[in-house]
Amino acid sequence: MAHIGNSTCHADPCIQHSASESTSCILQRLLKMQQVPKTAYLLLLLLWTVAGCDAALSILFNTKNGTVYHVPVNLENRLETPIAVSNTTIPTTHCQDDGSLGQANIVDLDYDESRQRVLWMSWNERLYSSQLPISNATDGNRSDELLFWYDYYDYVQFSRRRIAWDPVGEKLYSVDTFWNPTVEVVDLTGKHRSIILAFGTTGKWKDYVFEGKMPADVEKDAFVAMTAKQELPMDLVLDPGTGVMFIRTNDSWSSRIHRANMDGTSLKLLITDAGKIVDDSCRIDVDRVNKRIYWNDREKGSIESADYDGNRRLTVVKAANPVALAVDGNVLVWSQNTTESIVSDYSRFADPSLRGHLSVCKLTDNTCEPDEIRDTSLSGIDDVPYKLKAVPDQAQQIANPCSTNNGNCQQICLLKPSTDPIKPNPSHGCGCKIGYRLSANSRDCEPILRYLVYESDNYLRARSLEPLERDNETRPYALFPSQVVDNVVARDQLVAIDYDPKADKMLVLGCKTLKQIDLDDNLRGCWRVARNSSDCYKHMAYDWESGKVYTTKVKGMNGEYELGVVDVPSSFRRFGIVVPAILRSIDRPLSLVVHPKTGYLYLLTFSNATNASVVSRMNVGGLDYIVLTIAEALDARGLAVDSLNDRLYWFAESGRVGHSDLGGNDVKVLPVEAPVLRPDSILVDRDWLYVKNETSIWRMNKKTGADVSCLVPEVKVSQHYHAKLKSTMSVVARSPGSFSYGDDYQITKSACKVYCAYQEFAQYNATLDEKFCKCPNSKSD
Repeated sequence: MAHIGNSTCHADPCIQHSASESTSCILQRLLKMQQVPKTAYLLLLLLWTVAGCDAALSILFNTKNGTVYHVPVNLENRLETPIAVSNTTIPTTHCQDDGSLGQANIVDLDYDESRQRVLWMSWNERLYSSQLPISNATDGNRSDELLFWYDYYDYVQFSRRRIAWDPVGEKLYSVDTFWNPTVEVVDLTGKHRSIILAFGTTGKWKDYVFEGKMPADVEKDAFVAMTAKQELPMDLVLDPGTGVMFIRTNDSWSSRIHRANMDGTSLKLLITDAGKIVDDSCRIDVDRVNKRIYWNDREKGSIESADYDGNRRLTVVKAANPVALAVDGNVLVWSQNTTESIVSDYSRFADPSLRGHLSVCKLTDNTCEPDEIRDTSLSGIDDVPYKLKAVPDQAQQIANPCSTNNGNCQQICLLKPSTDPIKPNPSHGCGCKIGYRLSANSRDCEPILRYLVYESDNYLRARSLEPLERDNETRPYALFPSQVVDNVVARDQLVAIDYDPKADKMLVLGCKTLKQIDLDDNLRGCWRVARNSSDCYKHMAYDWESGKVYTTKVKGMNGEYELGVVDVPSSFRRFGIVVPAILRSIDRPLSLVVHPKTGYLYLLTFSNATNASVVSRMNVGGLDYIVLTIAEALDARGLAVDSLNDRLYWFAESGRVGHSDLGGNDVKVLPVEAPVLRPDSILVDRDWLYVKNETSIWRMNKKTGADVSCLVPEVKVSQHYHAKLKSTMSVVARSPGSFSYGDDYQITKSACKVYCAYQEFAQYNATLDEKFCKCPNSKSD
């Protein structure tokens, strides 16, 4: 194989295609003949250098039948027979007794040039490697190697993970295009997994959320318009020789292109209008020689390009529905969905039988002339290749700055651009595993033992408390794996977060659903808690000693409210239903908290009759209801409990903060007001009082109000919109040896070959799937 138009060729590149010997191949044969006169030899050498060697360029691709193929392409219209590379079957439909139905739905792939193997991700987040075959004759003797599998929480949901392999630092980069705004990196041992980059929201289509309507009554398009526009990474590509990566993101069905260092630093927006997303066909590739980015735009029917700074942008070629693309030197290869052509000039693609083909073009000044386009028809392929990867002629010779002593990094060594103009090889930076963060020396890692969990635009976020994040922190959200840092909206509005330190679980309540997240095993359960479409839950208090969850609920549109209680299910379920038992009808609820040691439940309501706030207290299960007479809390808007010193805190809309003992006596008022305007939630943890409103979170000393600091600053994402913090907060406290991503963590290396549900699911949902697949011992092959 060789780069078309370059002088780099195999010893005899004409062997593969001797039946249709090209001009350059003939020239190369003549050059080997000693009888050729010197002048003729030099002339032929010049002609051959100009013509280049047009031996076959090798392309990897996959289709929706779940197989990776390998095929040569060149600058001639040809019929080629792809060779199957992957050889693993994974059912994607209902389970069968023999586990043989269906094939692996491969969501993405990349090429490991140093080992000449393909890395590919299956629909259920298993990472496999397949050795590149030489011919179909070896196909039956190959087997795929399962490298590891991500601890995926829901066997029903298909993965949308996109991957990119760093052959120099030997790390796998990935983005999860399904509601996860982060970039992850992991080595192939599975022991060093880190989130190095997080994207935020970019505004909102409308400045209201659920005003006058409940989520179930809102049409999907209107619901999306109400929610924040979260920028989600859709695809990524690496240039290890430069130490940079490019991420293409989805910004409400349009797309943008960012550049960042491969250690996650120096994120920069390059292209703001990279085309509308159509059917997830959002691809990007780079020309590492000429330092240019290429991407497809299915809406325009074109492939575009720009340099590494986002400048010198141009349209490379007009192409009907370009689905995937790959660049190798001065050659561009792309696939098209010809049954959905939107560019009428390409009538030659109207035949559906041509869907299994690749278009190839030799680029001149980074553009493709129409008369240079050639077609490679793929024999036996009747579907559109939806990921392409060029196989380079030879591995890049790049010095690895992490090869000696791991670059002096305690955990993870990652590439980044060199600051030395004389040295072309990349430099490096250090990173840390999930649950850790870089120390002040930027080399060592320290565990994050305590962090504040909150919601921003309906996404779970976290802020390190021990150690407290520094002002120059570049990755403030890099705490959770992708299955936890996820959009919990599901047509729902997140309202409350709580934490069980005994079981190391988080509870997340939405208007309609209750989710339980196990931070160790990364399992989750989801229950529907609202019986009627017009009901919506407002508050949650988790008594982890008794295992009870207390809730407040608004009943429809009639302004009636209820206090309820439900036991937290012991097993994780999907799509289960739990309905809190009604304890009593209440006035409009403002806050709900529980004191874990005594089981006291405190409820703050607003009485229309007295036009004042009322603080009430109950025992476990909502028994022994009494009203506490606290004159200083008549204008209270929120409650919190101090379990360390057994105190009850409240705040007024004006910002004034007071506290009393658990019986409402010994009242004290802080000498300072809360540092935010219109606070809507407070939390007490150890010596600190945390106060938030809709845009920021602050903390101060709980006894004096001193030592005020801003933990989550206001984020302005557009001229008219700030990121909204709607739900309550919770503090998660862990010990160094208690979390899954500690020293002994390793991504699971064995998995079922049929799709697998956790054993806890087996007793549920029998009517939904009677043949319920599961791993009998969680380690089955």
